[in-house]
Amino acid sequence: GADTARGREAIRRFRALGPQARLGAAVYSLYLYDQGRLDSAVVLARQAATDSSLWQYASVVFLRAGAQWVNAKQYDSAAAVLEEGRAITSAGLNRMRYTFYLGLADLMRIPTIYSDAVQRKDCGKGPLLDSLLTIVAQDIHDAAQLDSAQADRIRTQYLPTLRERIDTFKATCRP
Repeated sequence: GADTARGREAIRRFRALGPQARLGAAVYSLYLYDQGRLDSAVVLARQAATDSSLWQYASVVFLRAGAQWVNAKQYDSAAAVLEEGRAITSAGLNRMRYTFYLGLADLMRIPTIYSDAVQRKDCGKGPLLDSLLTIVAQDIHDAAQLDSAQADRIRTQYLPTLRERIDTFKATCRP
């Protein structure tokens, strides 16, 4: 109610007085995230992340927005923001979370890239698919302790099937 409106107004005044103030960008990005305005929150988190002392604030927005985009099947957006966040996050549980969600986002991007490559007979996508599959396998392995059942399912069911399809595509593709 009133506290939210006053808080929003205070952040806007702070931003108007110092539009380049990275601390204001960090605070506002968290507020916008809480309001469900992910795109705007990420833009301001990127501004805040130009100051390494604010990485922890930007990292929260990047991880939460990336996870929400994975769940919303917006895999390209998720992968981009998760990669940014992982780059500024130190080792530990949060980095593992980034790695896990990034592995999921990239895993879900592979079928679209594969289908497009097959349909267009774009043999040049073979190396991209190989690389992406290798990265996914490594990310899922590195973050397996977050959800070992899902990681095992990905490693035993999805990755071998994708590997087989990609290898067949590369072996038979003729432009």
